[in-house]
Amino acid sequence: MEPLPRLDPALAHLADVAPSVLAAMGVPGFEPRIALPYDVGGACLLLVDGLGAELLDAYADDAPVLAGLRGPTLQVGFPSTTAAGLAAVGTGCRSGEHGMVGMSFRLPDVGVINALKWRPHPWGEDLRERATPEVVQPRSTVFERAASTGVAVSVISGAQFAGSGLTRAVLRGGSYVGVHTMGDLASTVRSALAGGGFCYGYHADLDLVGHLHGPGSEAWRLQLRQVDKLVESIVEGLPPGGLLAVVA
Repeated sequence: MEPLPRLDPALAHLADVAPSVLAAMGVPGFEPRIALPYDVGGACLLLVDGLGAELLDAYADDAPVLAGLRGPTLQVGFPSTTAAGLAAVGTGCRSGEHGMVGMSFRLPDVGVINALKWRPHPWGEDLRERATPEVVQPRSTVFERAASTGVAVSVISGAQFAGSGLTRAVLRGGSYVGVHTMGDLASTVRSALAGGGFCYGYHADLDLVGHLHGPGSEAWRLQLRQVDKLVESIVEGLPPGGLLAVVA
């Protein structure tokens, strides 16, 4: 039996990105865990769900902009799943600290909850009243902490996720802007950057296509090309002093 993999404490973690971006903006209370340029004005942290270092390396020809901007590989820890990853980004903490330990987990007096749907796993009633998201995940988010210093903070994600249990648990604290397509995601991010604040953007469709057709499938690769265009559109609209950090 092979030994279980261990995290390398010398390597940066997904949870380190948002605090480092905010530190680069000069926001008090955040440590630069990852080396980034300083004197940053507006900044965006864009999370592309369903990608990763190995897939980007394997399909670099489909994403030349992303591949050309590729930085060091981050650790995501365990489990490597959407709910835990979003919680790491939103809280700046790892799974053992924020408690969102998987797509589903057991809560006392509630049972097994699906963190993506905030319902009993695999389906059932809406649990937002019985399992208050802000109680299930009580740590302050990076968005709450940044907003408390006066920074304009926005969370730009699918309109269907506004007010969801997971959004309330790990992405609360910013002004939520619901979008529907890549075009309005790019446009909204560019507007937020022009205003000099901090925004978080989320793109879910690459992950969805991966579940439906498989990573590396024709459909997935075509979607990856669109994601690359999304990133290119945001980069082209970066104002002086603007920063875009893409994680996946």
